Amino acid sequence: MGKVGKEFLVPQVGHKDKADAVEKAKANKLRPGQKSEFGALLKTINGGVNVTNHAAKRLMERKIDFSGDEFVKVNKAIDELKNKGGNDALIITGSAAYIVDVPNNKLVTAVDRGELKDNVFTNIDSTILVD
Repeated sequence: MGKVGKEFLVPQVGHKDKADAVEKAKANKLRPGQKSEFGALLKTINGGVNVTNHAAKRLMERKIDFSGDEFVKVNKAIDELKNKGGNDALIITGSAAYIVDVPNNKLVTAVDRGELKDNVFTNIDSTILVD
């Protein structure tokens, strides 16, 4: 180990170590048609809710904060809906309404609670109100 200043130790990397690191990186690169397991792992860690591109766009446009408590509420609601056999559901929280594809854990779209008044939601088989 090399020494930097008085408190930090930095490992010295030789030419062989750098070459090994490059080869490992190349070996880990995805080939055409391969899918990364990282995305699936991340979804599992986060509770399984997948936010579609459409939903992500609506969350940003409508300035809906889908983190923290809101994320947890939607996750719990999806679990309840699964237990009751829900498929396409409307989840209404204190700040927003969400359309979800329950079997696939997908957030399809989101509407700010203040914009709910004149909206019509079709093809919904379940609704859950969450505080």
